[in-house]
Amino acid sequence: MEELIARVFAARSFAHERHLLTYSFAEHAALEGFYTAIVDKADELAEVYQGMFGPMIPFPAVKLSGTDAASVLRLEANWIKGKRAELSKGEETIGALIDELAAVYFQTLDRLRRK
Repeated sequence: MEELIARVFAARSFAHERHLLTYSFAEHAALEGFYTAIVDKADELAEVYQGMFGPMIPFPAVKLSGTDAASVLRLEANWIKGKRAELSKGEETIGALIDELAAVYFQTLDRLRRK
């Protein structure tokens, strides 16, 4: 779970940087929607997880590679979906929160396609 939260924080920082550097208003708006929504989802997931399983250990350092927002967010969304069962530890409450987190990624990917 610590890696997931660290990856989400890295994606948030990446999206905020790309938001500031793009000349596309559609991309600018889509990425703003992502980085503002994803923090609340990650915070809720981390708090519920810690309420169920106890404190997390420090988050690992994560560096995302790539500069294309859609490619980076798609890789991260697919990583989340691929790790859902392992991360949720069989707890549907955690699984549902992971799904909500992944939904923010996929919604943003749809918005980025509409440039």
